[in-house]
Amino acid sequence: MAYRELEERAARQQPPRGSKTELVEYALQNLVGTFGIADVERLCPNVSRDTIRLVMNRWRDQGRLEILGKGRDAKWRRLREKG
Repeated sequence: MAYRELEERAARQQPPRGSKTELVEYALQNLVGTFGIADVERLCPNVSRDTIRLVMNRWRDQGRLEILGKGRDAKWRRLREKG
């Protein structure tokens, strides 16, 4: 019975699935001007670089972000929302 209670408590402590993606998206919505992945990492310290890249690349594919340059020092810029 104690183990069952421990499992239930642990399940309640886990963040909801997708919360890190939402955190990255919130950071991207509030960044102004050009920025790098390191800037997003500073705003989202508990999110892995791979997750940040995944979200940023998804936004790029959706036409919401533009990449300026290539490689390690690449900068990004948010595009104006259509509508």
